[in-house]
Amino acid sequence: MFSKFLKELSNDYEKLFKSEIGYDVIIYAGEEPNVEEIHAHSNILCIRSQYFHSTFSNEWAEKKDGKFVIKKPNVSPHLFNIILRFIYCGNIELKSLQGPDVLKLLIAVDELNIQQLVSYIQEYLIEHQTEFLHQNPTDILETVYQHETFTDLWNFCLEKICEEPRILFNSDKFINLKYPLLELLLKRDDLNIDEIEVWERLLKWCLAQQNMMNDPTKWSKEDITKIERSLYRFIPLIRFYDIGPADFFYKVYCYKEILPQDLIHDLLEFHIVPNTKPKLNIAPSRKLSSLDSTLIESKHIPQFASWIDKKDSSYYDNKKVPYDFNLLYRSNSDGFDPESFHKNCDNKGATVWVAKIQGTTQLVGGYNPLDWSKDNTWKNTADSFLYYITDEKNFFTAKLSYVKNPNYAIYCHFMQGPHMGDLLCQGTNNWYFYNAGVESNFNKLNISNTDSSINHENCQPWCKKCVPRCIIEGWTSGNNDIDEFIKYTIYNAKSDPNYVSLFLEWVPFDRFEDIKIIGEGGFAKVYSATWIDGKSGYFRNYEGGWKKSEPEPMEVALKQLNDSQNISADYLNELKTHWNLYNSRDNTLKFYGMTKNPETKEFMMIIQLVNQGSLRHELSSNFNNYLWKNKLRFLYWISSDLQSLHHLKCCHKDFHSGNILQNDGISFISDFGLSGPSNKQRSDNKTCGVLPYIAPEVLNKEPYTLSSDIYSFGVIMAELSSGKPPFYERGHNASLALAICNGLRPEFGKGTPEIYKKLAHRCMNANLDKRPIAIELRGILLFWFSSCNPELYDNNEYQEKEMFGYKGKAIKALFEEADKEIPNISASCKQNPNAIYTSRVFTFNNLSKPVNSSSLNEEDDSKDCQDSKLFDLEIPN
Repeated sequence: MFSKFLKELSNDYEKLFKSEIGYDVIIYAGEEPNVEEIHAHSNILCIRSQYFHSTFSNEWAEKKDGKFVIKKPNVSPHLFNIILRFIYCGNIELKSLQGPDVLKLLIAVDELNIQQLVSYIQEYLIEHQTEFLHQNPTDILETVYQHETFTDLWNFCLEKICEEPRILFNSDKFINLKYPLLELLLKRDDLNIDEIEVWERLLKWCLAQQNMMNDPTKWSKEDITKIERSLYRFIPLIRFYDIGPADFFYKVYCYKEILPQDLIHDLLEFHIVPNTKPKLNIAPSRKLSSLDSTLIESKHIPQFASWIDKKDSSYYDNKKVPYDFNLLYRSNSDGFDPESFHKNCDNKGATVWVAKIQGTTQLVGGYNPLDWSKDNTWKNTADSFLYYITDEKNFFTAKLSYVKNPNYAIYCHFMQGPHMGDLLCQGTNNWYFYNAGVESNFNKLNISNTDSSINHENCQPWCKKCVPRCIIEGWTSGNNDIDEFIKYTIYNAKSDPNYVSLFLEWVPFDRFEDIKIIGEGGFAKVYSATWIDGKSGYFRNYEGGWKKSEPEPMEVALKQLNDSQNISADYLNELKTHWNLYNSRDNTLKFYGMTKNPETKEFMMIIQLVNQGSLRHELSSNFNNYLWKNKLRFLYWISSDLQSLHHLKCCHKDFHSGNILQNDGISFISDFGLSGPSNKQRSDNKTCGVLPYIAPEVLNKEPYTLSSDIYSFGVIMAELSSGKPPFYERGHNASLALAICNGLRPEFGKGTPEIYKKLAHRCMNANLDKRPIAIELRGILLFWFSSCNPELYDNNEYQEKEMFGYKGKAIKALFEEADKEIPNISASCKQNPNAIYTSRVFTFNNLSKPVNSSSLNEEDDSKDCQDSKLFDLEIPN
């Protein structure tokens, strides 16, 4: 009865809409000459739209003869009438509209702030207009990107482009794509296209921005500089090491003049010298879809993965599939006979297979978690299943049947193809059930009796490249978040098909011995220990199963996270940040796994044990033993880690010399307890860290940014030159915080080269916009370090190169001259008892706005300094 009255009410409102009785709003929709006058009622519009409510209540709308007048030239009369019909009656009909018009309608309802319709239209576009993206992908992507409320549609477009990048890359308007969107796409690890094509499209885009021809032989020096600036931020996003040697030589190397020289040098070594690993920071390889099926699409893979793990069908999405699926066998090309099936599928591990019933849209298939073989035996498993899909275009029609009798799950025979329960492929093209339509060893699938003999069109098993079950089973940390995090690293482990090693593992505390405390910070204690079993690796044996590598004791550090019994989001953030950094580049502090102190119940990270301690410790002990070329090496490695961290869009937020570890001359950034996304801030209005290293804007309660880490880097540069901790003679209190905001900066050691001080001062500039970014710092320090260490490079290649007005040999001479003062510098100092170099929580009020000191401003403004280009260097947008 209620629904009947509701329908009548809707009909009455529709009559009101059509009759226009008592209207007090005039809307002019559309552009000349197609403007249409539409009438409406303000009280109804106010109730149904926040936009109209604000317009009328604030009297923003023009009034004429007592009626509100609204002009909407950006909305066609037809679309506005559709919106008004929804406002009045709650009805909307979209089937007559094409994708571009539906998108225009979505933009209009977003402007009118009708949120329920925004969600509905997005859903409609995704479900019914999936091809509209092909028509004009550049404009559509940019339009959706500009509207924050189009979250669902944006995610759909982005995933669709990543799944089929050529939709965008091959479009005529690709060269018009805005910079932020291109950067966002190139950062995606799931961009499903060969890396050489990514490079070629990027180059095409870049040259189009500069209106240049693709002929390096005709580029002038000015042209090369323009292209370098245009490419500057994109270079770290290209996975150059995934480009094959032939493509590298013919399609990359010919552009060596516009690429960083250290990158070209390392790529040459990588391709020429056998077994050479990349030395530079590189992004992980993209997860290309290797699915090559004529029966199913890559979008169906999450559903198969969910079935395999006995989850709900929608448990996984494209971003979280824990398995890779590689095509092993296609019957219409490899041969449809038992011999061909076994030749391609035997001893390949778990497989999914699919067959199409000829002349229909029906698919049937199954999952075998074991190996196929020819040994004429039943194999026992409780994890296999059969499935039946009545419409290949709609996987929601799938019926699933897990095995009921594990003893008769899989049958392997040299004269048969797939044989699961009562479903049997006999000979070349005969499929049948022992009991037509009823599988006694599986639940009933209700396949009709007429299908009991299936004319088989295609058989396509995939190898599920799974992780060894023994890694993910048989343990727990006692904390679900920790367990899920460790399993995530296992599922996403970098490995080859026969060996898995780069993942975190849970280690019982009794597998460590000789545990000794070696350090304590503001938020953690660090112990050295012997790990009895050492880091695990798993390799395939000749039977295709997995075996753990032999135990080999190793020395490690255990970092105990204070008060982590009920681990918080902040501690989980440290684990994830450290893992992501370790997983993104080789030369960073190794992270092996997790354990728990049974006495305190606090969690502990298992990390690499370094042999030289922190940078602060090393400077206080051995400062006079380090020449400037050694210090530049330290800074180069630190800047490389910082660049990697910033590439992950994370700030460190507690960056100081005590959190930089030294091992065999290589520096590692550590302690990511406060680190996190650059757009995520503390909500308690407090500042954490070691006061002398905290950027003045952070002391002033401004948001922590990537530039705030750069300030800390400048302080560390000063510390390396003097050997003394910054502001050791002062108490670390509000007075020092005020002085820092007023321009006070740490002192440099005697004889420090002016170009070094200028770069450090630029890092410590009170104006965030004048600080360099991490990749720029790394480039400058690489040039300085390489110039001062010619023995590391053939033919002294850096000596004649030039950067910011200096050749390499001039840089070398400057720092060698500075070496003469090192014996005269004492790193010992009498430290103020209130100078505290462990991380603490601060709350400062009424600090002045950050400024530079007058001397720094004079230095910044000086135009007669020969190295002023360090300040004038432009950073491309």
